[in-house]
Amino acid sequence: MHHSLSEKSQLPDEDAKINPTTIRIAIFDDHTLIREMIAKSLNTTPGFEVVATGQSAADAIAAAEAHLPDVIIMDINMPGDGIKGAREIKSRFPVVKIIMLTSDDSEHLVSSALRAGAVGYVVKGSPVRQISRAVSDAAKGYSYVSSSLASKLLAPRAFGTPWFDDSATPALEITDTEAQILSRLAQGLTNEEIGAGTGLDGDTVGKFLSNILTKLQDCERADEIVQAQSSGRD
Repeated sequence: MHHSLSEKSQLPDEDAKINPTTIRIAIFDDHTLIREMIAKSLNTTPGFEVVATGQSAADAIAAAEAHLPDVIIMDINMPGDGIKGAREIKSRFPVVKIIMLTSDDSEHLVSSALRAGAVGYVVKGSPVRQISRAVSDAAKGYSYVSSSLASKLLAPRAFGTPWFDDSATPALEITDTEAQILSRLAQGLTNEEIGAGTGLDGDTVGKFLSNILTKLQDCERADEIVQAQSSGRD
């Protein structure tokens, strides 16, 4: 059974026995149907427990304080601004892993989520297995990259030219192994399936994906620096 946000002001019972292998999840989206469908699906998945739900960034921040879940899934576009909420949660509760719900994998959403500290991006309407995989990867400390985002990262625009079409901004550089992993991920394969075809185990594939997104985040920071310097010259 998951707890509604009405219970968020109550701290977890100190006498309650918590299974250390259970991944504790909180879900926030102002679309009730989407929120409840995700909660129901994850709550019936072995090893998962939904501890709170809500519909705003303020709800997410309050739940992080009350429950300190392992993973928070939150909509980018919800009351209070999901990006701002994620940034505050990561600042106050850095141990919490954040997965952003997005309507698409457009570049500005990805970059905003990266800067806010998100480790995963799930497109609304994705199969439950993808959401479950994102939660599992996040709990392990890895990044989750959707197949659609992997396809975009493989495009010449991401690697042959700078991410923001700015000749002064470094392009995202990846190794041959990382390119092979992204190519297989774009086909919809799981980390384990990707590993089977590359001689790596699933956990190692997860580490490679996290490394790719760290590189992307560094490119985003570089772009901000370049734009700030350009503004200063005006």
